[in-house]
Amino acid sequence: MTLHRVTLRSLALLALLAVFSTPLWASPAVFELDNGDRISGTLVQMIDGGFVVATTWGGELTIAAPSVVSMTTDEPVTIVLEDDETVVGRLESQDGEVTIHADGAVTRAPFASLQAINPPPAVTRHLVVAAGANLQQGNSETSSLSVSIDGSRRSDHHRITYGGRWNRAEESSVTTADNTFVNLKYDRFFEPAWYAFGSLEGARDELKDLDLQTRVGAGVGWQAIADPKLDLNLEAGVAYVRDDRIDSEDEEEVTARFASRLDWRPLDRLDLTNQLLVYPSFESDGGTQLRNEFTLSTSIVGGLALAMTYVFEWDEEPAPGVEETDQLFVLGIQYQIK
Repeated sequence: MTLHRVTLRSLALLALLAVFSTPLWASPAVFELDNGDRISGTLVQMIDGGFVVATTWGGELTIAAPSVVSMTTDEPVTIVLEDDETVVGRLESQDGEVTIHADGAVTRAPFASLQAINPPPAVTRHLVVAAGANLQQGNSETSSLSVSIDGSRRSDHHRITYGGRWNRAEESSVTTADNTFVNLKYDRFFEPAWYAFGSLEGARDELKDLDLQTRVGAGVGWQAIADPKLDLNLEAGVAYVRDDRIDSEDEEEVTARFASRLDWRPLDRLDLTNQLLVYPSFESDGGTQLRNEFTLSTSIVGGLALAMTYVFEWDEEPAPGVEETDQLFVLGIQYQIK
């Protein structure tokens, strides 16, 4: 089994774990109820007016908040009060009042102001599907089709981004373009604006003598700007790059990896996205590979938009007989799902 196949499987498993795993904070707690019962267990969370408690004798129980006379937690928990104020600390409740001990500070509030404890992390999803086509018959017969997807899933500490583009064109029954590009990336945020990432990209292009190109990367990223109308991410790391050629000799090397992504909404109905990937070789006789994809879209109605995409690729050391640069222009329709 080759290295790039093992890596493909490992990153796929990593992505699945990121999608289906959710961080869980819990704390030992004691509850006294209005009927005289005393319940000890692990406070998992409070949501929808009930405390979810894991016990060793009865599994998970849900205790209605109005029935609680007093309660204490031994470990800090995340507490959401009225007006979405969030406090992390050890919790005590007595006589209709809660006391939160957090880093030497004490916060008091009415018991009724408790909105949630250890709430599940908010998850946001984003998916854009786009297509562009051209058909001309008569004195010249040309046709082209380009289809792409661009998506992400983000929670408090995890983010998965994925995408791909397939492009094919013919002129007088002769194939003039037939290529595919796919990407998958997992980000683990260890600070609000900093994250570690693992990335996987694959490409195929018969006209460039490329049966399969595999790029596996890892490094550190910085979310320099995080705003609903302007988002900028910058990344730096290393990558393993393997080119499986159709006719010429296969190649593999370790390179640097630099990347950026800009999402900008300068106007209410206008969106701009730019994704840049750069792979400079560490070897003296190696070259740099670059891919930049720029999309400008304007909303039509609902999730539909008119989109123009420009893709530029550059390979400083291409296969024999292959040009260094490739360019693709696509005008089409895209549909955004949030």
